[in-house]
Amino acid sequence: MDTKQCPMCGEEIIAVAKKCKHCGEYFTNDGSALSVKAKSRLAFILLGLFFGGLGAHNAYIGRPIRGLIQVLLMISGVFMLFIGRIGFFYASIVWIAVPLWILLEICVITKDADGVPLR
Repeated sequence: MDTKQCPMCGEEIIAVAKKCKHCGEYFTNDGSALSVKAKSRLAFILLGLFFGGLGAHNAYIGRPIRGLIQVLLMISGVFMLFIGRIGFFYASIVWIAVPLWILLEICVITKDADGVPLR
């Protein structure tokens, strides 16, 4: 198996490695070191708890489409209240499902959209 030296710490690593197992530095496809700043898990959790319905926690970790879906579902729940019983039923389901989805994300997600672990 081909090996190379890590440009940051000088240790031997596999040539196709995307991350050094010794120093934790990430690499680009050409093998040069990639400066990646890990995002805070605490910030992700707090954004999810306080602004989860706005999708802020997903935008923070680089998943804006998922956040937009959460916002649209929450807004549609507000508008459906004016339709009548079926709208109230829809709003109730959405306002239960989306917060559960957000709590699940807070508990399960440990990496951002680029695969970098949250610190």
